[in-house]
Amino acid sequence: MNSILNFIHVAGNVLLHSIRTATFCWVAVALVVAVLVIRGVTQKKSGKKQENNYCLEGMSLGMCFGLLVGTMLENYIGVAISIGMIVGLVVGMLILRKVESGDK
Repeated sequence: MNSILNFIHVAGNVLLHSIRTATFCWVAVALVVAVLVIRGVTQKKSGKKQENNYCLEGMSLGMCFGLLVGTMLENYIGVAISIGMIVGLVVGMLILRKVESGDK
C-alpha cells in the first residue's frame, strides 16, 4: 500500500513539474490562437481579402530574435521563440501597409 502511494506521489510531482515548465509555451500558443481568431473575425466583418499589415514579416523576425535571445539564455529557447513570435505578430499587426492604387 505504501509503495502505491509513493508511486502516485512521484507521478503527481512529475506531472505538475511538466505542466509548470511548459506553462509559458502553452500561454504563448493560446495568445497566438486568440490573435489569429480575432483577426479572422474582424477581417470577415470588414470584408477585406488582402492583408494590409506586416503580420507574417513581424512573426518571422520575432521568431529569429526569439531564437537569438533563447540561445543566449540556453535553457529557455522554446519560451523565447514563442514570446518572440507573439511580439512580432502583434507589432506586425500594428504597422499598416500602404495600399497602392493598382492593388485595390
